[in-house]
Amino acid sequence: MKTLKYNGKTYQFTEDIQPKLEGITEYILTNTYNVRCEVVFENGTLVYINELD
Repeated sequence: MKTLKYNGKTYQFTEDIQPKLEGITEYILTNTYNVRCEVVFENGTLVYINELD
């Protein structure tokens, strides 16, 4: 389980998240509350999480 914090919220995902250290990495994941989220990293750093549902 991978836990991420963004804008005061905690998100938990069962998928393995391994962002690239260079460039942009984007995931579409479903969190433990069954909400689809767009998760974006730039150079290995979390940029944003956008809830899609």
